[in-house]
Amino acid sequence: GLAMFRNQKASDALVKALDDPDKLVRHHTGMSLCTMYGVQVDIAKIYRGEPEAIAALKALVAAGTIQGLG
Repeated sequence: GLAMFRNQKASDALVKALDDPDKLVRHHTGMSLCTMYGVQVDIAKIYRGEPEAIAALKALVAAGTIQGLG
């Protein structure tokens, strides 16, 4: 997945994919972003498309730094 690229372009694409209507896309996107940023969220809520959970993950990403970049 895009998580292995660990760059801003990949992160930007993943953040956009959080709004995808497909549950599996949101699930894998959430997992990838958590890996890239070293954060934890309830992925089941991302899978279900709960707006508060998606907004919380987007906020964590906006406030964070991609792990492995320096």
